[in-house]
Amino acid sequence: MECRLEKANKWSCKITLRFWDELTGTLRSECPFGGTIYDKGEVEPMLRRAQRAVLRTGTAVNLFLNDDDLKIPGNIMSFTKNCVSIRVSGPDVPELLFYDLPGLIANVGDSGNEQDIKLVEDLAKTYIANRDCLILLVISCETDFENQGAGRLVLRNKTLRQRTIGVLTKIDRIESGTSQKWLNMLMNQETILKHRWFAVKQPSPTELREGISWDEARMNEKQFFKSTDPWASLEPGFERNMGSQNLSEHLSVTLSKEVAQKLPEIRAKIESLLKQTNHELSHMPERDLSDPRKETIRLLTAFARKVSKHVEGLPPRTLASPSGLITTVNGHYEDFRLQLHRTAPRFRPWRSDTRLSRTDVPEMIRMAERDDAVDGNGSIIFVDQVCEYAERSRTREWPGNYPFAMKENIFREAILLWENIAKACFKTVESTLIEHLNQLINEHFKSESNVNLATAVRKIVDEELGICAESAKARIKGTCQGEMEKYFTQNLHYFLAFRDKLLNRYKSLYRKSRGEHSFLERLESPASQPEPPKPSSVKSIPVTFGTPVPSAPAAVAAAPAPSRSSSFDEDINTILSILARRGVRGVQAEDLAKLLPSTDMDHGLEIMAEIRAYFQVAYKRFGDTIPIDIDAGF
Repeated sequence: MECRLEKANKWSCKITLRFWDELTGTLRSECPFGGTIYDKGEVEPMLRRAQRAVLRTGTAVNLFLNDDDLKIPGNIMSFTKNCVSIRVSGPDVPELLFYDLPGLIANVGDSGNEQDIKLVEDLAKTYIANRDCLILLVISCETDFENQGAGRLVLRNKTLRQRTIGVLTKIDRIESGTSQKWLNMLMNQETILKHRWFAVKQPSPTELREGISWDEARMNEKQFFKSTDPWASLEPGFERNMGSQNLSEHLSVTLSKEVAQKLPEIRAKIESLLKQTNHELSHMPERDLSDPRKETIRLLTAFARKVSKHVEGLPPRTLASPSGLITTVNGHYEDFRLQLHRTAPRFRPWRSDTRLSRTDVPEMIRMAERDDAVDGNGSIIFVDQVCEYAERSRTREWPGNYPFAMKENIFREAILLWENIAKACFKTVESTLIEHLNQLINEHFKSESNVNLATAVRKIVDEELGICAESAKARIKGTCQGEMEKYFTQNLHYFLAFRDKLLNRYKSLYRKSRGEHSFLERLESPASQPEPPKPSSVKSIPVTFGTPVPSAPAAVAAAPAPSRSSSFDEDINTILSILARRGVRGVQAEDLAKLLPSTDMDHGLEIMAEIRAYFQVAYKRFGDTIPIDIDAGF
């Protein structure tokens, strides 16, 4: 978190979010988070929302302002390079800029990401590498100093030690008999630092919950150091190393000295930049302002052409430049498509009461979800639940037939979030376009003489964007209504091919769950290498469409996939050759799986395959149509 403090007549606070490109390490975008805050009590909840926003980049920023993001399922990162910047202004606020970095970690939990360990350390190294910054090294006294990674990172580097101020916290939790080593550090007799060590006593969690004020906390801290040994028994002179007030004063003096030392270098840089700017200005052509109307038309026409080029698409100016407007928007569209894909129902083509061995479950889930997103969050549905729901849905149908409405209901439940995802995508694109246009306006009308013209242009742009936004929202609403109310496709070839592929796979897995060797697995192995397991930590609760069909639990271990032998290949080739000679042509080896005898769950497997195949068709169609609606209307 970046914190900028500056003096002003009236207290206010502004929060900004910065998003960095994980691959290139360059700034991808920067946007304000909410409006200006004038009530100090609103800062903490807004900061918590901002932290969620930078840790969950796949969700539109505006959804976090009112906690709407909590209603949308999805993953949230533990750590990120993205930054929350808070700018606080006020009459009693010192001029200061500092960064609050996460503490270094050595381990992660079972559901954590081990890459976070390196990410946090690299993040700390990046910020402390700046030669112009002071490092505030915070060490907790309730844990051995040797076990705290921040100390190892800073103190083993002589250069970093020269600009480090040590701070001991949680001094009231020092283990009995170990206080002397902390006293030695405070007196700068051990682990020596140029800018000394300090000890502070912060309010307890209970005091914070009770709303202790800043003045009360400082009074309690002073009283603690005066009345509590060994701090109260230190030799005279060391009391200047204790307390937040002394630390603050020392920081102020140290910063002032550092700034004074840097002034000659800063002045030299300013003079160099001023010389370069004057040189560029001297080579600029003179503008003819004898006809202001002509000049205004020229500026507006040039601005319109520039906007048109950016809307059509422009590559970055240099390798280090941020991505262009269309490239950024295309990234939002790709995130939108991935969010849609994550909602796919996760069908399990085996009974919910089937007990599979631990070694077989991951492989069978991987096979069942081969066409799903690796971090999918759709409902988990077992085949016996589908069959039971189908039976309960029957009315006057012929034997073996089931109402189409029950398939619609399962599909409708899978796409309930699509409209919200589409609206969030539009909001993200809208924010990106507004930010980009404001940047173009600032660059194009940057001359002081064009300030009023820039204000007028920005007002017109805002009005036009509002009209375009309403048009785009209407198109998106119409598309969402059509997708939610009518389930239909003309893409028959893709639907049927995908359905047949899934049905064969589901039948194969169902037979495998009953301990039977799968004929289809023999056909597919080992001509192609098996895919590696998909990493996914997403856990979902199965959706139950009713009480599962009662039956005795099946204790079955899935049979291992048999290897494909040369004799098996010869038999398959012989069958295909005989069929061809008898006039049955165009049959593939995989088609022979359709000859397998039926099972008691075939109708459920067929329903699952149809629903999942139609989802595939619909999500691809919806994933294309919404971006087209946004482009056409906005």
